[in-house]
Amino acid sequence: MYEMLCGYPPFYDENPFGIYQKILVGKIDFPKYFDEYAKDMVKRLLTADKNARLGCILGGAADIRRHKFFRGVDWHALAGGQIQAPIIPQVANDLDTHYFEEYDEDDDKPPGDLTPEEQTKFVDF
Repeated sequence: MYEMLCGYPPFYDENPFGIYQKILVGKIDFPKYFDEYAKDMVKRLLTADKNARLGCILGGAADIRRHKFFRGVDWHALAGGQIQAPIIPQVANDLDTHYFEEYDEDDDKPPGDLTPEEQTKFVDF
């Protein structure tokens, strides 16, 4: 949820060890534009004590659905597919990928695609 709202994970760091440290400390930095109910929900979902974590206590998933972040959501209409998506991407057909970034796939050789020199090194393998 945090990553979908911010574009990066809550314990982001360039270094994996830094990520572990941030998780252990448990402090989350929220951008200023973060809604107060979203902030409360993220904090309660990331509570270290699983016996106090939202969704893990007596009410289970229903506690999450009843959280103020989801105020105004008609869960029955949502489950029945009666709610229109807030963003409907304009696509030409089922194979239209223009919303995705393009990556140069030629940089990586597929497994087993060896150069002639590399092939001679593994003749007896």
